Amino acid sequence: MTDSQLVSNLLQADAKQAFINHFATRRALIENYVRVGIRDKVNPDRVHKLAGYTQDLSATAARYELGNLSETLYFLSTFFKGLGEAHRLSEAQTKELDNLLNQLRDGHQKAKTLPLQTPDAGPSRFVYLVAASDGLIPAALEDELALRGYHLTTIPQPATLPGRIDAQIPDALVIDIGLLPRMGELIPEIKELFRRREVKSPIIFIGRSDNVEHHLLALRAGANAYLPLPAKADYLANKIVSLIQTQNLHFRILIVEDDPAQADYATAILRKAGMEVIALTKPLMAVRVLQDFEPDLILMDLYMPDASGKELTTIIREDDRLLATPIVYLSGEQDTDRKIDALSAGGDDFLTKPIRPHHLINTVTNRIRRSRALRGRLPKEIAGPSLDPSTGMMDQASFIKEVNAVLKSGESNGFESLLHIQLETPHESASLGELPQRELIMAEVANIISDNIHSQDMPARLEGNSFGIFVSRLGSRTGKTLAQLLVALIDTAHYGDPGNPILLKTRIGISELDRDAADAVHLISEAVFEAADTGLSDSNRMADSDIRLAAEILKEQLLQSALDGDELQLDYLPLRARDARGDVSLMQVRIKSPDHRDLYLVHGMLSRIQNESLLSGIDNYCLRNALRHIADNRLEGRETALIVPLSQNMLLHPESVLWLRERLRKMQLVGTGLVLSFRLSDVSQELKNTHSLMKSLRHLGATICFNNFHGSPTHFKIAKALQPEYVAASFPLLEKADNRAVAIVGHNLERLNIKLCLFPQENNPVMSPEWVRIAYIKPAANQGAVRK
Repeated sequence: MTDSQLVSNLLQADAKQAFINHFATRRALIENYVRVGIRDKVNPDRVHKLAGYTQDLSATAARYELGNLSETLYFLSTFFKGLGEAHRLSEAQTKELDNLLNQLRDGHQKAKTLPLQTPDAGPSRFVYLVAASDGLIPAALEDELALRGYHLTTIPQPATLPGRIDAQIPDALVIDIGLLPRMGELIPEIKELFRRREVKSPIIFIGRSDNVEHHLLALRAGANAYLPLPAKADYLANKIVSLIQTQNLHFRILIVEDDPAQADYATAILRKAGMEVIALTKPLMAVRVLQDFEPDLILMDLYMPDASGKELTTIIREDDRLLATPIVYLSGEQDTDRKIDALSAGGDDFLTKPIRPHHLINTVTNRIRRSRALRGRLPKEIAGPSLDPSTGMMDQASFIKEVNAVLKSGESNGFESLLHIQLETPHESASLGELPQRELIMAEVANIISDNIHSQDMPARLEGNSFGIFVSRLGSRTGKTLAQLLVALIDTAHYGDPGNPILLKTRIGISELDRDAADAVHLISEAVFEAADTGLSDSNRMADSDIRLAAEILKEQLLQSALDGDELQLDYLPLRARDARGDVSLMQVRIKSPDHRDLYLVHGMLSRIQNESLLSGIDNYCLRNALRHIADNRLEGRETALIVPLSQNMLLHPESVLWLRERLRKMQLVGTGLVLSFRLSDVSQELKNTHSLMKSLRHLGATICFNNFHGSPTHFKIAKALQPEYVAASFPLLEKADNRAVAIVGHNLERLNIKLCLFPQENNPVMSPEWVRIAYIKPAANQGAVRK
């Protein structure tokens, strides 16, 4: 197995384990949706969401080879789609739903008990060869396939082939065309075995003739390819591996369709086929999404209100990088002249509405495979840069060529610097170049780099243990800021075996672009020299602010790990409140930095996280501990009001109120003392959901606080509409307001019967004493946090 295949397998194993670990949250979400939107009365919106959600999960489970889980999720999706316009579940439907949910729990339990398979460096992929004579295949083919990570196994008796396949599925099956008469009845049986196991192993015929008759015989027998002999062993090995990879490609599809129903329909079909899909109902967003998503194919409606498919295709084809990306129009158009006119703009094909699932999948798959095959045959000037196999980045020769092309074209003003990143292990360790897992480490570093650069930056794998980045001016970070961030991220990460991790030391040199920039080699050499002289090295460690920035970039991994390991730290900061009976405090959740030298505030890290399962886990963690804190204080005879910051996830999923109600019922807490705090920026995006959510939370005895209040007219409008009991002033408001402004804010809040809070914060600004005077809740003087 090659290093790049080992990297791919390791990442796949990690992703599979993460999916299993976090499936409990997804299952709970499904059960909550069922309880809220189906049990008593069928809610069509909930049913639609559940059908799509379970279908997506089914495709993901299938990709991770979790057959039982995938099948149950698929049946659930089919069940939800079959409800149609029903208002209530029948007794039979209720029984079927309960059975499926029980199967889902059982399937998850079985998945958790599966042994974790860690790929090793030995060949774990197989190619079966069925040949009539020993001299047919070049003797070196076995060695050439082994170099590519595949083991060649010869099957002397064709009749034994189905049994061998049933015991061990090959990645490819190569058959001597001379055996076709004896294999005729076996081929359908073999294809059925592949279908049942949900594998896409290619069937390849091989023979001493390239005549058309043999091609036709192979095609009619169901072959994926026919390879004529004689041919060199390395050529045959490359063709076999290419066919394997082409059969198992992960396709990325962008759908641009203004009709949401049509977009959802096509999305569901393609996702069920294992493809990654983004669907847009606003055509003008397509160009922006293309920069980051980089689809293998674009499905586009021909007639849309903001921009027609032909107009959008014309714009897309102006980008040289998208010249070879297939564009397939979706339309009911029957006029041949109009179809030809649309194709003249750069479209590749038409699919006629209504779309048939089988037709859609075949068209998309065949178009992408043909596009990739053509790209593989084009000269590199047309096909694009060559890639480093371990990292997937441009290799050094392509990087130099691309940078020189920019410099020569006069477009260098779009770039501001070139970074050279040199990696080594600390001096007491073995050299990075001597480590057997070097390429795996380089792939991990490449992921860190790719996650933190702008889409217009140009990264590359250079010689040895180094990378290069041509930094675009479009990014939000300068070359120096990006260099500081990458040093912090790379040097604080652990690589290789978690039990015996490897640490890296990063040295980055920066070559600033100017009018005298001669060529790429000159820029790289200058950056290498600058790194050796004054570059950002381990001795030039970043400030805490840079480390905090690094942790923010890694927040999802860091938070999930801490949440799974129950390693979050809770602080209860005491506050003072006018006329309040009992204690008032603010919950703060902190997390250790990767190097365990610092603590970060979790709720400052949540605003950009898109992972709903993670956000739900953090919110539930906070609420569980808040209720426990309130209950413990009550046992000691103390009433407590506790302010709990929550993420935007609760605004998106009002059904989480049911979870909170159940917790309150079990703990027998009445008049909870909970003050639930939401960011105003999150509230403003979810006004429709927020209004009903506030009402439900108040029924449970909670009060509401909106934090990060700027005192702007918009924020006052939102506060007037939703009537929170409290608002917490933001830094900009505290820093900039004079006494007159303080008086205006205070007067307007008093008219709305809303109380102002001043929360304790790190690096508190110098503010007017008037804020302290008008605030209802403020930091307690000279009292430390209670830590648990």
